[in-house]
Amino acid sequence: MTDIDRIRAGRSELLGRTNELANDFLDRVVDRAVAQPVEFDKLLREMRAKGLPLDGDDPKQVIERLANLADRAVVATAGPRYFGFVVGGSLPVTVAADWLTSVWDQNAAFYAHSPLAAAAEQISAEWLIELFGLAQGTSVGFVSGGTMANFTGLAAGRHALLAKLGWEVERQGLFGAPAITVVTAMNARLSFCLAANVGSGKRTSRQSSSRRRGSHETGSTSIDSGGIRLRCWFARKPETSTPARSIRLPRSPLACASTRAGFMSMAHSVCGPRLLLVIDL
Repeated sequence: MTDIDRIRAGRSELLGRTNELANDFLDRVVDRAVAQPVEFDKLLREMRAKGLPLDGDDPKQVIERLANLADRAVVATAGPRYFGFVVGGSLPVTVAADWLTSVWDQNAAFYAHSPLAAAAEQISAEWLIELFGLAQGTSVGFVSGGTMANFTGLAAGRHALLAKLGWEVERQGLFGAPAITVVTAMNARLSFCLAANVGSGKRTSRQSSSRRRGSHETGSTSIDSGGIRLRCWFARKPETSTPARSIRLPRSPLACASTRAGFMSMAHSVCGPRLLLVIDL
């Protein structure tokens, strides 16, 4: 047997065993406790027992050890009875696709690294534009998560507002730029509030009072920001895992954002909108 043959045989055995462990976990996740008590210090001691190894461990031992730790120390977010944070819920096809992307080992930073990834991103962007009814040619970017989506969206909104005042951020920077007030609901998520301070600072942020409408908070306010009179509406769904129902606002927020050159930031999850901020210019 050649070295190549040995590598192939070892790889096939390792991936086959990994497949068995993965399916065993998924078969049992329906009945296992969603979360179980873990003595974290004990877990750390066990995982640190060998210290930093000078040589790599046997691949099969690494996989078996990880599977053993998972039985005791992972939260069953893949199961049907997890109702904690808005995470989890992977499907067999998404797991399989994730395995393949790891096998392909693509760096999707730009086209030359992966034409397939570039094509998939472009088509996904086109579908999002179609789903949300946005104008053709709308720019789309994919970020690492909800916080960076808010951060990026707010930076774009800040850029648009300053441009209306004739301030070119790329050329003039932010020092000395007109102040822009950021408006949020009183109980806005902390992550959004932090992102909302992109280049603005907490002193220029404002929390507006709201009222309950069923299971949602809604409100509106008028402010002067950077010399521009703004009318803001927001609707926030409390932290819950129940499906979101429709919220009636003065006008379609997407239409407001696209046709009136306003700015909208929406934090989405599988449970529906968490926070909706529309600035109508």
